[in-house]
Amino acid sequence: MRQHLDYPSGLDCVIMHVLAESEYRITQQGIETRIAGEFGIARRIVRKRIRLLVEKGELEYSSHYGCSFIELSFSRAVRISKHVIIKPPEVKYIAIPGDVVVSLLAGVSFGTGKHPTTCLCVRAIDNIMTGQQFPEDGLGVDIGTGSGILAIVAVALGLKHSQGTDLDTNARYEAMENAKINGFGGRICVSDKNIDMFDCKFLLITANLRFPTIQSLCLSIYRITLPGAFVVISGIRNDEAAQVISFYTENGFVCIANDSERGWSCVVLRKLVNMSFRLQ
Repeated sequence: MRQHLDYPSGLDCVIMHVLAESEYRITQQGIETRIAGEFGIARRIVRKRIRLLVEKGELEYSSHYGCSFIELSFSRAVRISKHVIIKPPEVKYIAIPGDVVVSLLAGVSFGTGKHPTTCLCVRAIDNIMTGQQFPEDGLGVDIGTGSGILAIVAVALGLKHSQGTDLDTNARYEAMENAKINGFGGRICVSDKNIDMFDCKFLLITANLRFPTIQSLCLSIYRITLPGAFVVISGIRNDEAAQVISFYTENGFVCIANDSERGWSCVVLRKLVNMSFRLQ
């Protein structure tokens, strides 16, 4: 039985939901076909609403390998967690109490907020930082920082200082530029430093990387974490999460959360062995 749908506001919500929940990029034809089949709305009406949403800046067209897709637009302010809003620097946004607004330049580095793994990490950081009292000298590190978004979010939510590491020169430049435009140029440092070279200990470690790298970093991450530290890991597919959790829990961590979106997972771990202090 086809579902009832209030038009046009309900149709707009359905279009946005289809795009947000799709594990893969989806074409305009694909959206039209799905909504027409589920709700019986003529494809031409769906097509018209999509065009209006593009004009309003809610959606945008993208091209990949010669094929055109519809995607959620990040040329506006977008809330990606309870407290965090991501927006381009030139876009004005009136924040409400509790909002943390992060401006990101349109660069080539990974971490614009579009990808599910970025959103999952930001939500995890939001949950951790708003539920803990971190020491004033608390440090964080974002491994493979890309645009710097995770380091910026952590500092914006209250972490004193954060470091970002990335082998890519463009990523390091863009991450520092993003840190500066958010007013954190003095609180975030980005380098190509290997984490095995760090001689300090961290309270928050984020790593949005692919599965083999995540596995290989386990012992190094353990070495640079303080007792009670949080580790936010993503870049792993749903079917890889169990193996990551198993490997890390066998090597000094405990899993405290595992969230997923569109086929991707985010695992939150905590180092509890020989804890010298407890973060409440």
